[in-house]
Amino acid sequence: MEIKASQKFEEISQGMIKEGDFLGGYRICRVLGSGGMGTVYEAVPQTGGKAVALKVFTSNGSHSDFLRKRFVAEGKILSRLNHPCLVKVYDLGFDDVVKAPYFTMGLVLASDGKPCTLAVIGRMGACIPCRNAR
Repeated sequence: MEIKASQKFEEISQGMIKEGDFLGGYRICRVLGSGGMGTVYEAVPQTGGKAVALKVFTSNGSHSDFLRKRFVAEGKILSRLNHPCLVKVYDLGFDDVVKAPYFTMGLVLASDGKPCTLAVIGRMGACIPCRNAR
């Protein structure tokens, strides 16, 4: 199901992106989580390849412009970092249909196939490479 261009950004930010929709060249598989600035989805490239975590800006309100710039800056900064305890950012873009920036990252799943969220990582204490670093 393609997202209609006539849908308002506010509707998109309230959960209108569904499994099977396309966003920025990626097919949405499922919601992994959401926070103050965005929602993270499991997605696969339309051209094929392995699944990624796709974070799309979904904040609205009085500070929306500021937060949008901060979201884009976050993606740009993360794309320049390379460390065993950080997921790699692959793609930064802007989707013309939902009128929102997004970026894709490596998808980290726990052994049970569920997304490895901050809560899960917090219980682990640190990522394995960092915990074992000397």
